[in-house]
Amino acid sequence: MEVHTRRSKDEIEKIAAEGRKGGKGDQTKKDFLEMVEKRDDLMFGVWANIQGKSRMGVLIEYGNYGTNLPMKQSSSQLVMRCLWTGYDYLTATKIQDDIVVGGVVNFQMYSFPESAKPANKWTMRNILTVEQRLKNVPFPDPTGAAGVEQPVDMQFTLPESIFTEEDASQVKIAVWDEEQQCWNHSFIGGDLQFKKSTRQIKFTTMKFAPMALLQSRCTDYPYKNWWLRCTDNDTALLTLWTKRIELVFEIGPLYLKLVRNEQSEL
Repeated sequence: MEVHTRRSKDEIEKIAAEGRKGGKGDQTKKDFLEMVEKRDDLMFGVWANIQGKSRMGVLIEYGNYGTNLPMKQSSSQLVMRCLWTGYDYLTATKIQDDIVVGGVVNFQMYSFPESAKPANKWTMRNILTVEQRLKNVPFPDPTGAAGVEQPVDMQFTLPESIFTEEDASQVKIAVWDEEQQCWNHSFIGGDLQFKKSTRQIKFTTMKFAPMALLQSRCTDYPYKNWWLRCTDNDTALLTLWTKRIELVFEIGPLYLKLVRNEQSEL
């Protein structure tokens, strides 16, 4: 991903350089750059504030996920990267009370790429490694130099494949704590809002790090009832009545298939 981000920054620098050729009155100069690529289990997006214009209170969207910029960086030349995976690559081997639903999304900011400098008839630029070019801008500032940081507004849209109820108290967002190696709710603030009709979740965060929607492992457990019956020599039907929904599975040689449910998301 670092290599792809570096290539995106090359594109950003190229656009900015082309804009500078037109002079002050050049109306073709781009203010922002957006690049998003999505696959079934992966989404990668890059957004850049090329001219350093104010983006205070403006949502930057990458598919189903959106964020504002921190107040200090809202008028800065910078690059914002978003990486979403449809699977949990952080807690796969560690048992916790909550499980990740809908994948993991990670927003990170990077300083704007160093521009080439003209010298006489030459245009010169230092050749840097990926690590040297990708200078992360952490939020919050670990040095405390930025003073009191303000929370950042976020907006997630749940995929159609995720079932949840209208009750916002059942919706939990957390940030991955690298030191403790666990999901942490303390970085998520504000009055979390969830609207089922639009499937949008709005909240604030005090940290840019991997984020995820969490659900208790016991959300549908213990089951209210279950019923297992044979339908043929090598197939059977299993009906489960959970705390929220009813599910019917077909069981056969080396397979298990959901054949009936009351929720369109499933």
